[in-house]
Amino acid sequence: MPTHTPMSPPASMLDCARIQKKATRSIACERCHSRRQKCSGGHPCSRCSETSPPAECVYPSRDRKVKLSQQYVDDLLRENELLRSNTRESIASTPETRRPTSPPSTVEQNLEIQETTQNPLIEERPWFHPVSAQESPIHVGEAADTAFSTRFRQTVATVCTTHLPRTSFIKDEPLTLLAETDRQWPTPARARFLVKVALNTICRYYHIVLKTVVLESLEEAIKLDGKCERLKIAKLLALFALGEAYSARSADQGSTFPGLIYFVQSRRMVSIPAERPQVDSVEIALLLTLYSFILNRRHSAYVLASSAVRNCLVMGMQLNVPEHQYRNRRAREHRTRLWWSAYVLDRACASKLGLPTSIADDDIYVDGPSGEGIDDADEDFDDVDYSLRSIEISRIAAQCTREIYGRRKFHCPFSQRVQSVLKEFTKWMDSLPSKFHLKNDGSSSLQRHHIVYLHLRLNQGVILATRPILLHALRVHQQSRKDPPTNPIPILSDSASTLAETCAQCARHSYRIITDAWIHGTFTTFDYFNTQYLFSAATILAVSSLLPTPQSSSDGENFDNAVELLKQLAQSGSFGAKEFCEHIDAMKQSMAAARNEVPQSTLGTTAEIQQSSMNAFAGTCMTAGMALAEPSFQGFLAETNLDMQALDNPSFYGLQTPYWPEIWGDGWVTPTNV
Repeated sequence: MPTHTPMSPPASMLDCARIQKKATRSIACERCHSRRQKCSGGHPCSRCSETSPPAECVYPSRDRKVKLSQQYVDDLLRENELLRSNTRESIASTPETRRPTSPPSTVEQNLEIQETTQNPLIEERPWFHPVSAQESPIHVGEAADTAFSTRFRQTVATVCTTHLPRTSFIKDEPLTLLAETDRQWPTPARARFLVKVALNTICRYYHIVLKTVVLESLEEAIKLDGKCERLKIAKLLALFALGEAYSARSADQGSTFPGLIYFVQSRRMVSIPAERPQVDSVEIALLLTLYSFILNRRHSAYVLASSAVRNCLVMGMQLNVPEHQYRNRRAREHRTRLWWSAYVLDRACASKLGLPTSIADDDIYVDGPSGEGIDDADEDFDDVDYSLRSIEISRIAAQCTREIYGRRKFHCPFSQRVQSVLKEFTKWMDSLPSKFHLKNDGSSSLQRHHIVYLHLRLNQGVILATRPILLHALRVHQQSRKDPPTNPIPILSDSASTLAETCAQCARHSYRIITDAWIHGTFTTFDYFNTQYLFSAATILAVSSLLPTPQSSSDGENFDNAVELLKQLAQSGSFGAKEFCEHIDAMKQSMAAARNEVPQSTLGTTAEIQQSSMNAFAGTCMTAGMALAEPSFQGFLAETNLDMQALDNPSFYGLQTPYWPEIWGDGWVTPTNV
């Protein structure tokens, strides 16, 4: 007979048996529990209801102990912290706060006041400069150096003061005409020379191209008389343009600007956006960005840098590629560093124009530059520490532009935002490796150019954060000179005095670095960045020369010398210097009129009034790092209750209205001159 094996229960029955819950134990009421009696449950239970009078039937609260894994608890804590962080960020970035229907509390009133505390340079309306009835007005970013020079002139102005539009740059029409000419290819010796100049000057500031790859492409192009792949030729032409600009000492008026023909030809070859961008496309866009600054085409540079970032985003360069999909270590590192160069240049353009960046830091997940697996002698990759420091200071500079010159509503006062940004710059300086420190013996210009450039960027960042306070100090000084004063003379706080002097010290340091480079012959005539830093420092020295400080006289002399250097650059053909000289001339006229307006007898009184509050540093060779390490500045960073109510008060003690322009008629003029 066949044997029958017992049938196993269905899987569903097993599952039901596994998940069947245990019978829960009933809980006795407190009276039954104390008497050790069986409780029937209910409200009230049978025993409590039988008593006379009926007893109060109370059940103890159940505090069940549930076993949880440590990983589950950690995930909950992490999620809780993330929600808290998102809540804080959403509050800080909310443009407007919903008004409560009921009367606001004191805390809410304080928040409403704090939301309106913007940079005193910033008005409620954006700043546009009219050009003509047919054209759209030009937006003027308050973070731009030229915008600050106009604000300075409006502060000391005795006549109608308007912003000077930018006219010294290569316009679109000449570029269009040059694009129609046939491409010219330099001789082999000239081509090698131009590429070498570009690789050893501006390309040392940023990692854009691989030197060995460029030199191989150059030799290939020389053999084929410039008939290689399109992107290779476009990249070489962009390097030719930079090489000519950085090797030229002047521009002849009767000839084409150095490197311009190569720039136009390179730009024409990549004028159509690629549907599938390549690494070469990003490299070319960044090289063209650098040359656009030389032509003083700052808006074009901003668009090109943003285009480079957009190409990177399409390629996913803001993310880490799995190693198994991209095993070439050198190619991976080049990809990473190229992304960060696009990041740095994009933020540089945004900071100089006061415009938004192309990508937020929260959307970047790629690792930073690394030297792991890269030979120290590899000439394609420079010091990784330099790249990391450059990235970090670019991040802080973008934060400075956003929080100091941004138009969105803020919940913290203006002075606290200044303090926060300056803390970041101080941390950056404190963590700077000693190999990047500048010598304080006047020979800093003999160090490698990219290291000097790093310190100029630090100085410019601190100037950008503190120059609104320096201008506030000048306004206080201007108000105190009125005889008799129309309003009570405001007092300049110690914190404001410290920041004003820190701004002046950074300008003095930048001036000294640039003049040292000029003396030693390392200043490049058409380097836009050094020219811009010279103009920025000169503007601050002009403001400082009008303040009653021990160094005001020397600041005035240094300002005059900086003006002479800018004039020489303008005469040599620098477009940026030509624009800056126009602002310099207007500044000098306003300063002369302001000095002639004030009787000499009041100057001594003003100095006595302000001398107690203006803290001047001793010595003339102080670097930015030394200025940031000053006890008074460190005290400001550590202060929790800042005494800068004048800057945090939207009314600005009545000083804002006479100096800030309004729209009257067709131009920007001061209301007092209408």
